[in-house]
Amino acid sequence: MPGIGLDIAEVINELGVTATIFRSPTNLTEKIVYEVNELSANAFLRENMLNCSFQYQTVIVTGDIIQFHSQKYLVINTTADDFEDAITEYAGVLYKCNLPIGALLLTPTTSVDPITFATTQGWSIRKSNVDGLLTQDKRSSEVDRDTSTGKVLTFALECFVPSRYGAEVGDRLYLTATTYYRVQDIEKYRLPNTDVLYVVKDDRLVYTP
Repeated sequence: MPGIGLDIAEVINELGVTATIFRSPTNLTEKIVYEVNELSANAFLRENMLNCSFQYQTVIVTGDIIQFHSQKYLVINTTADDFEDAITEYAGVLYKCNLPIGALLLTPTTSVDPITFATTQGWSIRKSNVDGLLTQDKRSSEVDRDTSTGKVLTFALECFVPSRYGAEVGDRLYLTATTYYRVQDIEKYRLPNTDVLYVVKDDRLVYTP
């Protein structure tokens, strides 16, 4: 019923925190409420994930970057909660962004001198000011006869970023002048509007801003 949605929206607007929604060309603002996973036994959930509620007429969608209390978050999920076929609110999940300010998504380039035909390798910026969550996760397992289980877990660095960044395999995730990774694989269908980048050590040409 619309009245329930209005009542919940009034509570969120009264008790919630103002979140900035990063959009182009103009950012938006909206009140939300959130809950910290203090009792979770999972360290990743406690540190990096928030459960939240959005009003029934929210403009927030999955893949958005939002900010409140000076911290940025990636909207991973929004699920409608309804009563008698009318949406009353949205339940959401946020991942805390931990990439440094000024992180870049770079793509390799090749230029050819029209006279000497010498090739020069370089970089162009696919996306500046990249926001996302970089974390380590179990990728698979490998056979290891020297262990009691016969297998050893293998881990990979994952970076969750909005799919609108347009990341491609072979791109470079540039964090600082000494810390950068090659995008080895991209999982596009695990989460809506979100790409999961699998990144590894990058030994290619150094990028010079």
